[in-house]
Amino acid sequence: MNAWALALGLAGVALAPLAWLAGRRRERRQRARHWLSMVEALSAPASVAFVAWQPREGVVLWSAGAERLLGFEAACVLGRPLPAQLQALPLAAERLHDARAPLRLALRAANGANVDATVALAADGEGLIVAALEDADAGAADARSADVARAQRDALVREVHHRIKNSLQGVAGLLRQHLSDKPLLKPLLEAASAQVSTIAAVHGLHGEAKDGQINLRMLMVRVAASISGIMHVPITVSERCAVLERFSVNEEESVPVAMVLNELIMNAAKHRSRAGVNGIVAIDATAHAQHAEIRISNPGFLPANFDFGAGVSLGNGLSLIRSLLPRRGASIGLAEQGRRVVATLTLQAPDVLSASKDQEAIA
Repeated sequence: MNAWALALGLAGVALAPLAWLAGRRRERRQRARHWLSMVEALSAPASVAFVAWQPREGVVLWSAGAERLLGFEAACVLGRPLPAQLQALPLAAERLHDARAPLRLALRAANGANVDATVALAADGEGLIVAALEDADAGAADARSADVARAQRDALVREVHHRIKNSLQGVAGLLRQHLSDKPLLKPLLEAASAQVSTIAAVHGLHGEAKDGQINLRMLMVRVAASISGIMHVPITVSERCAVLERFSVNEEESVPVAMVLNELIMNAAKHRSRAGVNGIVAIDATAHAQHAEIRISNPGFLPANFDFGAGVSLGNGLSLIRSLLPRRGASIGLAEQGRRVVATLTLQAPDVLSASKDQEAIA
């Protein structure tokens, strides 16, 4: 809860008991001290000062925060009219319409120093006014401190992602070391190394991001580069893939999307025909108002009776893709186009992607 939510809540709750206290002269001081201790205990974390007064009774509440902020001791003001240095408070109370709208008022402390205060006011309709005050400069300092704390937290999160990436890259490197001396295990080692490298790429991008989101084009490029290096397969990325810059992958979907891309590109690399230049795996893309399409193609043909939706004639890679694909906002289509097999991954905003403001304006 922020300081002003707490201040306004306490100011509103304070009205009823303070009105009762003001009307009970004999018990007012004792009850006021009890109520004051309750208010101070609740308001201390928010660094908010509380003052309450009535036209006939004068000041009936003067918290320790008010003493610190304004310099007047409670014993000197309780039961008396508000000090002349604070006349901006009753003047503002006369114009009070919305107790939930804090005001900026120029007040003076006991020593004559200027106090630029943010003030929230509440009234009970019978003359009692409760004011919650905070030094405006202190509030700005608190906001700056919160910004610093947030920046430190984000830096720590990025550092953790960076270390995880380095660890996973080390694991992938150990797996690749056995590609040549264990030929029978080569397909499994390639797949495992690519998967670990893909997750490392996700953490690497999180380590670079400042907002927790990963750029879709950069994710696709890094996954493709990793597979190309592991499998020694030429992979081309069309210049049209630059349109993917307008999308970011939502944080909770970053690993599933990366793994789906990994398996689609791996599948294309494994099953491609290797005849001449047409043996290259190609990646292309288009972007629309609220979705992006990534097309991964390789020379070859689909198996007989192939049905991705029904799970018929799928290999291990495509079966894994079906289990990894986000349930909402993502779909895959596979089709033969001439002598090439084209896998189309469609990702939707806002379930999987976040579109930039420029992209949203296109819709």
